[in-house]
Amino acid sequence: MNGNVFKPVAIVSGVVLLLIIGFGIFRMSEKNEQLENLLVEKEQLSDNIENRDSTINELMFTFNEIDENLQFIKTRRSQLSLEASKEMNVNRKTAILQDIRLMDSMLVASSRHIEDLEKRLKDSGVRMRSFENRIAALNKTVSENGAEIEELRNLLNEKDYQIADLSTQIEMFQTVVEEKESMLYLTETSLAEKQSQLNTAFYTMGSFRELKEHGILSRTGGLLGIGSTKTVSSNLSNDYFTALNIRETTTIPISSKVARIITEHPDDSYDFIIEDGLISALVIENPDEFWRISKYAVIETR
Repeated sequence: MNGNVFKPVAIVSGVVLLLIIGFGIFRMSEKNEQLENLLVEKEQLSDNIENRDSTINELMFTFNEIDENLQFIKTRRSQLSLEASKEMNVNRKTAILQDIRLMDSMLVASSRHIEDLEKRLKDSGVRMRSFENRIAALNKTVSENGAEIEELRNLLNEKDYQIADLSTQIEMFQTVVEEKESMLYLTETSLAEKQSQLNTAFYTMGSFRELKEHGILSRTGGLLGIGSTKTVSSNLSNDYFTALNIRETTTIPISSKVARIITEHPDDSYDFIIEDGLISALVIENPDEFWRISKYAVIETR
């Protein structure tokens, strides 16, 4: 009887034990699966963190590159603004325009980098307010630099207008100066000619016969030559006269035994030099007085 009761209990106990063992195995398998899932999630999270850090580093590098470009543009633009405010020549203006084109290309490149930054930040899924604010600040700086570069370009254009206007004024002034110089030259030439005429006198010498043959002297009055007067022709030709500058020539060589001046000249304004029994020269001691009455001197020699 007791043996019959023990058998069902043993069977139930065995079944229970098997159930417990089976449940334990099931739980252990479930735990292992959960552990494996956690490990996979950990690896994915590590990859995501690594990708995010890589993206952030790339974004920071690009930020710094754009900052450097914009800082260069700002500094160079300030320098060019000072240069453009001064006087410049064509070569200097050409150099400034080349710098402006360089800055324009750098601004375009910076704008494209900023657009790429915005796209990469959006694609990365990284939501960082500081990055978004920095991108907004960069866009603002690019816009401001673009406006200031345009002002610099306008300043150069204004300089062109000023230079063109100044060139026109200079040309007009040069024309006026040339006209005045021409008038002054004509005046000086006229004065020089007049001064030359005032300082020019003429003399001639020879026997009465020679002077008469050349229409310089003639006799008037008298009878058969007796009591006649030697007179100078009123219609003289310079062909038989020698010109001289009364300021430079005060001695006229003669070399004759007898010489006398037929034209009218004050006696105290000249003198004859006698050497070895000959009249060697006529010395004009007071040129202004000597040539005051007539600019022609006729000397008769024998």
